[in-house]
Amino acid sequence: FRMSDFVAAARDNLPRDLSSVRFTAPSASVGRLCRNFASPTRYTVLNTSQSWPVNTLSNISFLPHAGYTGTVYIPFTGVDTGGNSYQGEIRVIVNAPLTSSAFRDMYSSSWAVTAVDFLNHYGIVSGTGNGQYSPGMQMRRADFVLMLSRAFSFGTYGSSSFQDVPSGAYYASAVASARALGIVAGDDNGAFHPTDPITRQEAAVLLYRSMRRIGTMPLGSSNDLLAFSDRDRVADYAVEGMGSLVRLGILLGDGTGQINPTLPLTRAEMASLFYRAIT
Repeated sequence: FRMSDFVAAARDNLPRDLSSVRFTAPSASVGRLCRNFASPTRYTVLNTSQSWPVNTLSNISFLPHAGYTGTVYIPFTGVDTGGNSYQGEIRVIVNAPLTSSAFRDMYSSSWAVTAVDFLNHYGIVSGTGNGQYSPGMQMRRADFVLMLSRAFSFGTYGSSSFQDVPSGAYYASAVASARALGIVAGDDNGAFHPTDPITRQEAAVLLYRSMRRIGTMPLGSSNDLLAFSDRDRVADYAVEGMGSLVRLGILLGDGTGQINPTLPLTRAEMASLFYRAIT
């Protein structure tokens, strides 16, 4: 938001200078009000139970919920220096772009354009060269961990990685940090298999662990997967993570009643998964 907009509106509605504003939180299904927004995972949810001084209004933002389009109405109460008040309303129009502003090969995955462009803007995902994103390409295990590190700010923890992760690889630091944080683990032979495609259930577990680092997550169970006809194909280790993400509306099925736990995750699916998780 811009402080000047509130000040200008107050001149037409209050006898004295605007002093503070109190907001009414929009429905969580459309988005949230944020304070000091720096990136999709670096902000504070605005406390709408208190009034905010006029000089702090430019530090307040609205973050739309993934998948929402339409008009959001955010009521507010403005108070001037004399204690006079008036009721106002912010209207935010959220549109879903049909074409990507960053990549020229998203036409076949238009459903993921918003997610890809959003994550690209904040440096979480990047293209594959020549202006392409390659949305249908399978996501590799190491690249998925790198995206997690960018999205959830793993930082640099530890230097011990896996025997099959080259120390000079562009993803080495992210994998080492994820291992130190307990987000990833190797197989029985101490290997990580960085270039293998990551399955949907593996991705869900790593995302679930990453989200638990920064906040409370519901404990998923097999009951959360009852809507999917292929739920019996979900590995035991993945039930909690997949169930939790399904309950939160982050992990979706394929539209035919299946969740496809063992299928490789595509780059477009990864972007949509991350976008829903961080918004």
